Amino acid sequence: MAVTIKELSYQYPDGTTGLHSISVKMARGKRTAILGINGSGKSTLLYHLNGTFLPQKGEIIVLDEPVTKNNLENVRKKVGFLFDYPDHQLFATTVARDVAFGPRNYRFSEEEATKAAETAMTKVGIMELKEKPPYQLSLGQKKRTAIAGVLAMNPDLIVCDEPFSGLDTYAEEQFKSVLDEWINEGKSLIFSTHDIDMVYGWADEVVIMAEGKILEIGCAEHILNNKELMQRAKLRRPILAEIFEDRTEKPRTTFEALKYIKSGTFDSLKKINSKEEKK
Repeated sequence: MAVTIKELSYQYPDGTTGLHSISVKMARGKRTAILGINGSGKSTLLYHLNGTFLPQKGEIIVLDEPVTKNNLENVRKKVGFLFDYPDHQLFATTVARDVAFGPRNYRFSEEEATKAAETAMTKVGIMELKEKPPYQLSLGQKKRTAIAGVLAMNPDLIVCDEPFSGLDTYAEEQFKSVLDEWINEGKSLIFSTHDIDMVYGWADEVVIMAEGKILEIGCAEHILNNKELMQRAKLRRPILAEIFEDRTEKPRTTFEALKYIKSGTFDSLKKINSKEEKK
């Protein structure tokens, strides 16, 4: 397992309970999405996976490493964390220095750190920005710089809080392609998002959260087609799941849906249009 959590609870200093005795296992080599409305506990859970938050009650094991105060260095060598707001992890004088900070901090040689940083910057398309100070960058450029900093560490698990927010369509597809390569190497990804349609077409596993609890975990297609579960979590179903609800075909991406539509056998849109016309 990439992550094993047993009876994890967390309470904020103001007394607000963020997590209520949750237990869950997340598989290795998967794209695991965590879904829930604001305040459901998604970020609080993610912050526990690299030790940003330490367990107050319960136990967490990530890639066979217990997440404890005395074991944080081992955990963070294996787990890369991407915050929702890139300013939280950008602080060096140039983009290149920022991306190379992690490898240098973990005792890579100067040559190794430079190479790792350049490889990561190339992957996310920011080599031309390497001498710029981060404060001069746009939000999307800052986000890609933060992404490169995580990739440069070559962790076995990447944990992302809203990884695609602030990215344009091209940058999002570029980052997803990089993460696909990551998964193909047997590594793992756990991320939170509000983009249910993207999750339906791209994620392998889905964790549904509500009020600091885990309602369900399972394959994306099964979980996101569960009407009752999605209603309990106050989440809408994916648009394609709604459109193809009565069809044997269950496309999860717009590309797959277009194939069925162009085949001439697709009539669900006609049914929907007819219902709208009768209203």
